[in-house]
Amino acid sequence: MNTINKPKVNVILIIIFVIISGIITYFLINNKISSLNKANDFTTDIPEETNKKKANDTYLGIKLGDTYNQNDLSYKTICSDGENEYELENYYDACDGAIYLQFDGLKNKTVLNKINEEIKNKVYDLKNSYSSVKTNINGNFSNILSIDIIYENENDNYDYKRLNLNYDLNTGDKIKFLDLFTSDTPINSIIAKSAYENLAWSNIDNEYGVGGSADMDEVDTKEYEDEILKVINKFQVQKDNIDFSINPSSILIYNITDTYLEIEYKDCKEYVALFKRYAFNNSLYEENNIGLKNIIIMTTPYNFYFDAQELIYGFITDNFYADVGLYDNYNIYKYYTNSEEMNKKVAQDVNSKLKEMISSLKKEASNNLNEGLVFQVVSNDGHIINDNYPQEQVPEELENGAYASVEISYIKFTIPQKNFKSNLLDYLVSKNYQPKASVMQVAFYKDEIETSTYDGKTITYYYDINGNYVGNASSEFEPEP
Repeated sequence: MNTINKPKVNVILIIIFVIISGIITYFLINNKISSLNKANDFTTDIPEETNKKKANDTYLGIKLGDTYNQNDLSYKTICSDGENEYELENYYDACDGAIYLQFDGLKNKTVLNKINEEIKNKVYDLKNSYSSVKTNINGNFSNILSIDIIYENENDNYDYKRLNLNYDLNTGDKIKFLDLFTSDTPINSIIAKSAYENLAWSNIDNEYGVGGSADMDEVDTKEYEDEILKVINKFQVQKDNIDFSINPSSILIYNITDTYLEIEYKDCKEYVALFKRYAFNNSLYEENNIGLKNIIIMTTPYNFYFDAQELIYGFITDNFYADVGLYDNYNIYKYYTNSEEMNKKVAQDVNSKLKEMISSLKKEASNNLNEGLVFQVVSNDGHIINDNYPQEQVPEELENGAYASVEISYIKFTIPQKNFKSNLLDYLVSKNYQPKASVMQVAFYKDEIETSTYDGKTITYYYDINGNYVGNASSEFEPEP
């Protein structure tokens, strides 16, 4: 029998657990990286000369219970076809040229113009050499704007590249990678952990994809350590010029591996400075009603890339959490009814009813501070009342006046206040169950989270041929896992 050294046993145990559970847990990975740190000196701190930090960053770092705000920026999606430029109504509208975003809403127009000009110039520089150039938003929160420009040529040698631009909206200057962390961050250890996770997941992907093996007798753990050392060494060379993007739950690094490394905030939250470093009491924006507010930290709203004015998602107070999608775009109902005017009227009414419900629930929570109240819309659907939605499903008193219906299903429950934030936030963030409501999935089951009360209900709202509300019916349900 072969003798296996202790570090190799640790790696084998971790990867076996990954295969069984599908999740690389924080503690197992952390233990492994800790042993690698001792053997390979991964924990070297960032040299002082490369720390472009504020003098006092003791207030930085994040924790469960923190929240963040989206930036109150608006933007236009511009299509440039080489001869003309015009605004697209929807990002996914057809455009034969390059797509770039132009932002608005900053009070400081010098900063705004600086950012817009650079984005436009970068796109123009690329569009003459590539068949497709598109601009995407990765992160738009806490006075940070992170975008990427994807450019590609669809030919036999498929050419796909990305340019990442990360801005401090206070100044319009680029953000450097090390500025995203506190000055005492053990950055080498964090990079090592991310590299290890990448290798472990790649091994599993190969098992189910291109013929790799998850058999621990075939895993060369020494090669893992060698690869991690290579990544650390490359990071040390590139650390002042890291190519990265920022989103509300992680940072992605693109230029120290063949693919990318992901640093999840939940694994190093005490060192993450980006949520607070650029956010101050004074507002940078002309409006304060565009971006979502009080979003649970380390989570990403489903509509993060789009207009957030009519969406409540992941809203949290001291004892109230709401996970509800309120769409201002009436087109989601267009295949339920025949009239565009009716579509809009129905959508506005449903949104209004949900907002009233949220307002009532906030009041209910504020009057009962001993418990935390959780409300999640888990599905919505609509029908024309015809052969696909039989008349007999309509309440008798409405059967002569109802033409269309919209169903809203939700769950509502309370948690003892002493457990509200710790229990709920651990469930949402550490188990990575967000986002849910906007993709119509149940996030909460009473067998998995301590609850005092638990209620599932479907309300069906009925409308006449002109889109006027005529009544409703409701039924209870218990969501199944």
